[in-house]
Amino acid sequence: MDEKTPEISIGKRIAWTAGIACVACCAIPSLGIAIGSASMAGLAIYSDKAAAAVAVIGLGFWVFKRLTRRAGPACDIDGSCRPTPAESESKRKS
Repeated sequence: MDEKTPEISIGKRIAWTAGIACVACCAIPSLGIAIGSASMAGLAIYSDKAAAAVAVIGLGFWVFKRLTRRAGPACDIDGSCRPTPAESESKRKS
């Protein structure tokens, strides 16, 4: 490097790399939502029935996942946690 060009420190390089990685990571969910919305809109232009079917399937999958998720332990205000009914039954069986 010549005398007029300042040398970029390794700290600045790491900071810039971390900043760019952070922005990219945070943009991925928004980008996924935008692409999904655009594809649904594009599908609806050509076939209303197909777009409605995809929306109903997605809604059904969401409801299924909401109803079948496992519950975590129930905790009191003082911080003591008791096991859920499913956990206590599995401990009784063993």
